[in-house]
Amino acid sequence: MLASRAARASLFHLPPPLRVATYHQSRAFSASAPRNFTLVDIAVAGPSALVDSLHNTGLPWYATLPTAAVLVRGVLVYYLSALPARRAARVQANLVPLASARTLHKLNDANAQARLQKLPPSLRPLSRMIRGYWFRSLELHKLGKLFGAPRFHPRGILNFGMLIAFTEAIRIKCGSREGLLPLVLSPFEWVAMQTMPGQFPTVAPPEPSGLGEEQLQAATTVSEDGMTSIDLSQLRVAQPGHAHSAHLDPTLTDEGLFWCLDLTAPDPTFLLPTLLSLTMAANIIFRPTAGKPKASSPAAATPRALTTSEEQIASPEARKILQAPPAQGILSRYIGPMNFGQRIGLCISIVFFFAALKMPAAILLYFIPSMIMGGLQRMWLDRKVPITPPIQPCRRPLRFKVRKEWVD
Repeated sequence: MLASRAARASLFHLPPPLRVATYHQSRAFSASAPRNFTLVDIAVAGPSALVDSLHNTGLPWYATLPTAAVLVRGVLVYYLSALPARRAARVQANLVPLASARTLHKLNDANAQARLQKLPPSLRPLSRMIRGYWFRSLELHKLGKLFGAPRFHPRGILNFGMLIAFTEAIRIKCGSREGLLPLVLSPFEWVAMQTMPGQFPTVAPPEPSGLGEEQLQAATTVSEDGMTSIDLSQLRVAQPGHAHSAHLDPTLTDEGLFWCLDLTAPDPTFLLPTLLSLTMAANIIFRPTAGKPKASSPAAATPRALTTSEEQIASPEARKILQAPPAQGILSRYIGPMNFGQRIGLCISIVFFFAALKMPAAILLYFIPSMIMGGLQRMWLDRKVPITPPIQPCRRPLRFKVRKEWVD
């Protein structure tokens, strides 16, 4: 007991600098309370440090942000997420036939058929499709864990998490309320405001106040030679009550592009939002999976029956012409047929164009190079680590009746 009291008393005999730093949080005489760190501050600490380090090397902001995007997407995300995910996808491609067979067995089970019959006839195909996708994903995950390639892994969200963290760090530096995370959370905020209107009061934005005459006179100095100078640091006053006013970086307002010098404001020429939408559309349209044939089901392994009499009596040359695929245009040769998911992605790229009109140009300067690097990274992986197509069911050879012809 006496030893513990002596140890406790010895803590108060620290040197004055250490004692002040230790009990800084409990001081009552401080005019400004110490700032509490939130979860957002912790999440953006690393991205802010990386961006500031690149900017301290002498690069302007219009070159710092794309460089940070290339380094993060090309090095960090590639070795921690993209490359391991591609290797796992190669293993999962060999497990697709077994997972499909197990899924078909579960869907054709007697209990599953009995539950399916309880639904209305119009909802049965949709229910079977959803249950089939769910069972197939679970089977691929179980089989993948046995071979060290699970389908669901935390590395799958690393790319999106890094993108959110860096865009939030840039948004805080710009002092803007428009960013990628507010855009993602806006539907949930709207639902919360509709369900609980009293819990989320709307706050009107502060009205811009002009510079007073007294403030200009205080910042103006006249030298002995008669030269008048104004101290701009006294005029740049942060908005009161702003959550991130301490993180505002004034150098972002004069180190932008020649058509958009202020990176804290949206692009007035709409060039960056247009480039963002075109980049998203290009990554969707020119995806290597576009235009590839889908995996055939076991039911498609049976030969197609000849129905019309013209096909039965036609010669082999005429039959090749009849069975030839329709001619494709110049654009469809390079793009290929698009599925439903790619059409939805094109619609999302149009929505992002209108959302980017309100975002600061600094966020777009990071977002666009990151997406371009992601597309190039996907092309590199398709070339160096290709995914083998799943094993297809065997097809029985087709038999045609050949009519003999004699020529004199």
